[in-house]
Amino acid sequence: MSAAEEKQRVWRALWRAKMHLEPHVWSLVPPSVQAAYEHPWQPAERLFDLVRPWPLGLLRAWRDSRRGHVIFGRLPSQYRPGPLPWREETLEGVCHISLQELLQEETRVLLALFQMMDHLLGSDGAPDGPWLSDGAGITPALAAVGAQVAQSYALGYWQGALEVRDAHDYFAHTLWLHLHDPRRLNVLDPLLHKLYRRTLMNDTFWPQAQPDAPARR
Repeated sequence: MSAAEEKQRVWRALWRAKMHLEPHVWSLVPPSVQAAYEHPWQPAERLFDLVRPWPLGLLRAWRDSRRGHVIFGRLPSQYRPGPLPWREETLEGVCHISLQELLQEETRVLLALFQMMDHLLGSDGAPDGPWLSDGAGITPALAAVGAQVAQSYALGYWQGALEVRDAHDYFAHTLWLHLHDPRRLNVLDPLLHKLYRRTLMNDTFWPQAQPDAPARR
């Protein structure tokens, strides 16, 4: 199976387990938004197009997490760590994706997703658990990445160049830059650019970052 086919397979698993539509949303959004989607689950297809550049290992980490749900609806795109009552169950680690922003403001959608992944990689999205950018990680390899992200944020080279509120914001914005404006990130923080390139955004990193990977010596 090719990497592209495996990504499709992982995405289908995510779609089945973690993608949700706000109840009655198609009767509540503006007609222009409703008309832009050909069928109810086209938002999930659009979202897959946005995350297709992610390494397979990062998608698998999302799939394998106990948390990390997506709700497509009317709320602005944002990540909310805590539990959310949903139909007859409770979801944890929910990323709200605005149907309108998915059409017009893809950057906001991706920033929300990166914040969700920050928390999932830091502590599997535990409600009171640390995020990767706090210096944490669900495996030693990811914790090492988190420590370097936290250190980079603390150095403050980004000040005056990025409008971020905290380390979580910093991680989301710099990871977005790595994927969409790598030259700018390389100027802003070349060490962080190299870190993402050899770890989170590199397929060869993920086998050692899995929970069952042997410890590195």
